[in-house]
Amino acid sequence: MEATLFYVLGGMLVLSALALAAVGLRKPEFPGSRGALALVFLWFAGLVGATTTFAVLNAAQEQRDREAETAAEASTTEATSTAPAAPSAGRATTLKLTAAESQIAYQQTKLDATAGSVTIDFDNPSTLTHDVCIEDPGGSEVGCSDTISQGKTSLSEDLDAGSYTFYCSVDGHRDAGMEGTLTVK
Repeated sequence: MEATLFYVLGGMLVLSALALAAVGLRKPEFPGSRGALALVFLWFAGLVGATTTFAVLNAAQEQRDREAETAAEASTTEATSTAPAAPSAGRATTLKLTAAESQIAYQQTKLDATAGSVTIDFDNPSTLTHDVCIEDPGGSEVGCSDTISQGKTSLSEDLDAGSYTFYCSVDGHRDAGMEGTLTVK
């Protein structure tokens, strides 16, 4: 309501000023009497006073609205940040996996982990590039490490209990037998 009145009164003030200027330019004797001058003065004083009052009320309302919006956002953020984290299905497990130095193969073909955060530390001493990827029981890729040669990398994923497949995604390596089973309990 304050905003509407502010804009209406502000518009009336502008139109009155334009009308006064137009009349004053056309009639040099305007406003004529002291009574007319007093009325013009009172008219503008009333408009300026009312416009200023509603400008202040409008600004105060906008400030309250902004504060309420900020408080609502803060409470939403606080509720999100203080909400308990989803319990981990288990503890963190770190597994070691090594590529064979002179074959397209992993040295381990079976790995076991506990449900939760599973990290595979992958060591590739070979000059051939390899990586390690995990496929879930449904056949969808869960994640892959960087492809490396003569180096080490790791892959970390949150895994539920189940039977996963780990494999090398370099063209032809999985077909050559570079895969294994990751059992998560």
